[in-house]
Amino acid sequence: MNASTEIRPAATLILARPAVESFELMMLKRTTKAAFASGMYVFPGGKIDASDSDPALAPYVSEPRDHQRAQIAALGEAWLGAYVAAIRETFEEAGILLAKHADGSWVTLPAKTIAETRQSLHQGELSMIDLCQAYDARLSIDELNFYNRWTTPPGRPRRFDTRFFVGQAPPMALGIEDGEETTDAVWITPAKALEEHQAGRFDLMSVTVKQLSAVAEYENLEALKRALSDQDTFPHYRPPDYLPS
Repeated sequence: MNASTEIRPAATLILARPAVESFELMMLKRTTKAAFASGMYVFPGGKIDASDSDPALAPYVSEPRDHQRAQIAALGEAWLGAYVAAIRETFEEAGILLAKHADGSWVTLPAKTIAETRQSLHQGELSMIDLCQAYDARLSIDELNFYNRWTTPPGRPRRFDTRFFVGQAPPMALGIEDGEETTDAVWITPAKALEEHQAGRFDLMSVTVKQLSAVAEYENLEALKRALSDQDTFPHYRPPDYLPS
């Protein structure tokens, strides 16, 4: 595959929850049939769809927090689509919905409803607006922090320009694989994921190793969240052939 391969805009969510030892991250094992990251453990994420930037979504997303202004400026005009795609992909792939009701309580759905809704969303039978209307939900973009951006180098069968976000999982969020694109879902500390990878039991892409190594430096989730709130520069790791899209 040559350098002219289309570079697709994408969003990924490093979803965290508190743990006795530091914090745990939601990671999914890609099916061995996948064209991208086959058989590897990844964070939930995928291509940003045009519908993720639909202006009609505005009433169904939370107001950004003050510290997110720098993040939005760094993301540019397409900022809304990146945040929405990270939430949508996390629901489709892990069954975890980052959305709240008007009173601020988290939206919780029965397991059967999650399974049916995520499938309908993935197949295009349901839109994010439909989902929000059906469950009186607002997507919690205020719970996400833009972290950094990575563009796949040339020579790969698929290339992505991925915006990475970090967010805390809703209370009691479990996470379950979809059985199609993903075959396993685990909560694991960054240190343990890296240890298992070194032992050859937990396949990771190089970008995932780098992200895990970076967040593993933080003692706990609160320390990580504080650092993200203070962040005002957002690295974009890109190959020499990269052209802005």
